[in-house]
Amino acid sequence: MWLLLSIACGGPDGPRAGPTEWTFDAEPPGRVALAPEDLDQGFADLVAHLADINPVGAHAGHAWAMSYRDGGCPVMDEHNGQDLWWGDCETEAGTLFQGFSLYTRIYGIPVGDEWVHHYLWYHSHMVVEPASGGAYLALGDNEVRGVERSDGAREQSVYLLGDHRWTERDDDSTWLQKDLSVWLYMVASEVEGGHAFELNGGASRLPGTLAAVEIAHAELSEAPGACPLEPAGEMRVWEPSGGWYDVTFDGADASGAANEACDGCGTIWFDGAPVGPVCADFSPFLTWESGWKW
Repeated sequence: MWLLLSIACGGPDGPRAGPTEWTFDAEPPGRVALAPEDLDQGFADLVAHLADINPVGAHAGHAWAMSYRDGGCPVMDEHNGQDLWWGDCETEAGTLFQGFSLYTRIYGIPVGDEWVHHYLWYHSHMVVEPASGGAYLALGDNEVRGVERSDGAREQSVYLLGDHRWTERDDDSTWLQKDLSVWLYMVASEVEGGHAFELNGGASRLPGTLAAVEIAHAELSEAPGACPLEPAGEMRVWEPSGGWYDVTFDGADASGAANEACDGCGTIWFDGAPVGPVCADFSPFLTWESGWKW
């Protein structure tokens, strides 16, 4: 009996050694894969892609697609006063409709002490391909709300989610020809001294060096004392062969007041260490001629 116990516990030479300790990293550490100057240019390109996004342009694409409706293709219905269609069909002229779309347009109504100048919204999973060429795709939501506040200032808020593409267009929405996927909340408003802009959310499949971005409370303002050249808030960008980078700006203090570092440049960080400066032109976010940005 003692011999059996001895063998079971390790044999005549004493206890066996325990297992060798093994460390497993669920997420292997990334690496800085690009030179600082390439990250700088990549960040400038990324900001330009974001500034190019025009949600109203996607609504124009929706109207273009629906102009190919022919007779009963697709069959139109109504849901709570909204235009609704669903199902697949082909018109006599050869335009193919697939999916569904729920669409709302509201103009000129009072809501509390505000005046809703326009409210555009669609929730769609649709593809429309005319026989004459071009195509329109909307997989997600696109909400644009323009209000005049009680003080007379105008403000547009946008909720944009999913994939939106239009390969035949006649406006300035070049973003619709890119393979972007977005989840964005944007506010463009009039303030004392000019304009203000707020951006939250993110985008992926961006063309260029940096393919994705996450944004939290990125705010720009031309109000007196503010820094209009760079945002407050947080940004993270993704470089496919390296990983996620953090971007910080220091052009304003905690109260939002501009300081001497308000120059449109920030610092890009990787794994807690600074990599180098990054600069971008944020002025397009604050530039529009009429009372509405889009």
